[in-house]
Amino acid sequence: MAGAGRVIYLGSFSKLLFPALRLGYMVLPEALIEAVSAARWLLDRHSPPLDQAVLSDFINDGHFARHLRRMRQTYARRQEALVDAAQRYLSGILTVPSLDGGLHLIGELGSATDKHSRWQRRKTRNALYRRYPITAWLTPKPGIASLFLAMQLTVKTNSTARRTN
Repeated sequence: MAGAGRVIYLGSFSKLLFPALRLGYMVLPEALIEAVSAARWLLDRHSPPLDQAVLSDFINDGHFARHLRRMRQTYARRQEALVDAAQRYLSGILTVPSLDGGLHLIGELGSATDKHSRWQRRKTRNALYRRYPITAWLTPKPGIASLFLAMQLTVKTNSTARRTN
């Protein structure tokens, strides 16, 4: 980790709570507070004060901490299900190591001569997936083909699953 005073952490409550809440936050070294506050004032003078006040109460009353605990447990279960499913159904094709947290995993494809065709044969007609280049999130290991796997909310209706977004 970087030394004291060298890290700026940015986040968004739209990712942590719900997308319509258009509020973000910064955790930054004390020496930068004045300069960043001045720059922010010049760039964005219209943050919604009511949303900020309600969110402040939500945090101060402990609701946000409870929400984060529940979400960590929910996503840990989803990650476990994804890793288990990869081991059960894609053994020898895809290796998916678990992580300590997060909403995404990186799966490494096996050493087949034609990895793409093996993956194509395994995917089902009803699969819920999107394809994005892995290089948008990380520098891949040389010679290892990887997949970026995301866990998302699904809703069961009449024994079928559908994406919510």
